Amino acid sequence: MGGGQTKDKQILRPKTDAWTVQGEVDRSPIKETAQKVAVLGFEGSGTTQIAEVLLGEAMYPGMGRTVPWKRYSCSVDARNLDVWVASGFAPMRGYWDEVCQDASYLVYTICNSDPLRLPMAWSEMAALVNSRSIPKVLIIMTKTGPASTLAIPPPTPISAFSSFAPLANIKWTVRDLDLTVPRDELKDAVMSCLSWLVE
Repeated sequence: MGGGQTKDKQILRPKTDAWTVQGEVDRSPIKETAQKVAVLGFEGSGTTQIAEVLLGEAMYPGMGRTVPWKRYSCSVDARNLDVWVASGFAPMRGYWDEVCQDASYLVYTICNSDPLRLPMAWSEMAALVNSRSIPKVLIIMTKTGPASTLAIPPPTPISAFSSFAPLANIKWTVRDLDLTVPRDELKDAVMSCLSWLVE
């Protein structure tokens, strides 16, 4: 378009309630006392797979490329959680800040088999966490392929990220998760990781 004019790009945002569903873990309505958990990660890092294992059902078919986020309720160690699972595709990451609004916890997945994107994935997470002052962050280093492809051999030490942007005044830890194990074993591992958040 000429004359210095630009055409505004409209983004259709779904109403939050339209995507509120209950998972297999806890089918009761989302409780007012539930603490909000944001689950984020770049595409291919295992966010959707972790959510499906935790909640016991497949994500919405359009999740990722067409649906920015989805809400679930579940419980971990008898704590009610309001879980927001966000798409990791680049065009959808603009919603991450909104998903993290008023979040008590963040679960952030980083693919350990993709070392070239590790610094960028950390940078986006750090900027978001520091701006939102999310008090507790669980970083899950996911294994999606052979051990020979891992950038950092497990267990991943916190010192592995010492050269990256710091997380200011935030309690955080790193857990390793092998997404190639059987589903029941993976679910136990996911629940164990989340137990750290609510302890």
